Amino acid sequence: MKKWLPLVLIAITVGFTLYVYDQLPARMVTHWGVNGPNGWASRELAAWLGPGIAMFLWLVLSIVPRIDPRRANYAGFQGAYDMIVISAVALACIIQFAVLGYALGWPVNINRLVPLLVGGLFIALGFILPRAKSNFFVGIRTPWTLSSDDVWRRTHRLAGVLFPIAGLLIMTLAFTSDEAAVIRVVIAVAVVVLIPVVYSYLIWRQQQG
Repeated sequence: MKKWLPLVLIAITVGFTLYVYDQLPARMVTHWGVNGPNGWASRELAAWLGPGIAMFLWLVLSIVPRIDPRRANYAGFQGAYDMIVISAVALACIIQFAVLGYALGWPVNINRLVPLLVGGLFIALGFILPRAKSNFFVGIRTPWTLSSDDVWRRTHRLAGVLFPIAGLLIMTLAFTSDEAAVIRVVIAVAVVVLIPVVYSYLIWRQQQG
């Protein structure tokens, strides 16, 4: 069921888009800044951008395990990988519903919703990443994690602690419109995400003596 759930989500999203398409305005908001909408596109593009992104994500993530030189390792974390695929597709589909809802006049606050969704994705990755086995596409892929299974394991164990912290930081953006605060949070998230990369090098160097 996990493998088919992304397609079910995409089908529901496409069906809803078709259902409301004639009710959508000719020009729709497609981008929001800190202070509100700041990007628009035609209905033809805006209405189908979300389903297109969701389908693209599903296709790419479905192909990845087949072309990875370490594809045998995916069997060791197939359940976790399936959750990554579902989470990515679900994120695109939910945002599509929000964009359409906003265009239809629903009381949708995109600036609050998106940080909560992205932050939630980071928290989910915090639980998923420690289960990932060495591969070339998913996880903290540095020359040092890819050269040692031990470095990979220890780095992703640390990422499992730090990514939820990054997720919570991202979620705070849902409750502020201060551009300076947004910049500070983005920098903090970048630092948190960078720490496992640096850590992987330090572990590798230690192992090399």
